[in-house]
Amino acid sequence: MVSIDVLSIYGMVQADLFFAYAIGAGLAFAAARQLLKRSSDLGDSEETQNDDEVGGSTQTDRGTRFWGNPYLLKTVLYLSLLFVPSVIYLLWAFPSWETMYVGDRSMPAWLIATFMITMMGLGILGFWIVERLLVRGRGYLAYLQVVASYFVMFFILVHGWDGRGYQRLLSVSEQDFTSWSTSTITPWLTSDIALTLLVMGAVLVPVLLWMQFRWFAQGSLLASAGSERSSGSAYRFLAIMLTTILVVSLGSSVVASLSIHLLGWFIGLAAFFVFAWFVVLRPRGLAGWLYERLALDETTGRHEKPLISGDRAHVASTHARQAHEARERSRG
Repeated sequence: MVSIDVLSIYGMVQADLFFAYAIGAGLAFAAARQLLKRSSDLGDSEETQNDDEVGGSTQTDRGTRFWGNPYLLKTVLYLSLLFVPSVIYLLWAFPSWETMYVGDRSMPAWLIATFMITMMGLGILGFWIVERLLVRGRGYLAYLQVVASYFVMFFILVHGWDGRGYQRLLSVSEQDFTSWSTSTITPWLTSDIALTLLVMGAVLVPVLLWMQFRWFAQGSLLASAGSERSSGSAYRFLAIMLTTILVVSLGSSVVASLSIHLLGWFIGLAAFFVFAWFVVLRPRGLAGWLYERLALDETTGRHEKPLISGDRAHVASTHARQAHEARERSRG
């Protein structure tokens, strides 16, 4: 029977699990236009899925379509070659810090293996859910997958389960955490932990941003039929996504933590949910405003929500028009 200690250790590294989900969701969202075009080309709609179910070939077809996705493949490569190995390195090099001073190197090997598999699985799940939401015309819900996953990750780091998450994060040793004060931050900034995070971040973050920039630029080029403004649109996309992560998600986690500290778990969470809905989540909130900035058409400056939200009729007609224009050019 699994001991409570093992379950606690696994629970304390959930920040990395939600980070993996956020990576998969964010990469899928960056490739929204390509995924919509691929879905349209493959006839991946609710109607065709219902027809497949009648014919009995749906499972094989869906599996081939999903695992044959080149953007999913690149997402899996990023997770397996860069992100997951980095987390496992931190878990082995600084086991107490990585588990928020709950575990150490006595953790069972199967737990580490399960943790690694779970991270990969959640990254793929995040990609799949965003892709499915985009195909079904739920673009804003797809965007909120990124908002919510980064929010939970930051909340674990900022608040944790006892309101001391940030103290655990900024402590070099368990002794520093036990006697934590603001002066504890200075030695942490010059510690091996901080240096390792800096080196890893210098690789992981630029590669992730480059992938998102490139994919969104390619999608903008596809949507604008060759407009040279696709790179400018991609820069705007990165700015909005960084604002989403560092202002919306991180800021909301700080507000949630402060609410719980001031009002307690039940009243604090209730107050935060009211704040989150009216200020952040509703379509006219901050998240909705940022999402609409992503739906601006690069060539006309008008709001063109279907390019992101996944309106199948609009996407299908756009692709049909582009295919017709291409045939006309080849004839000429």
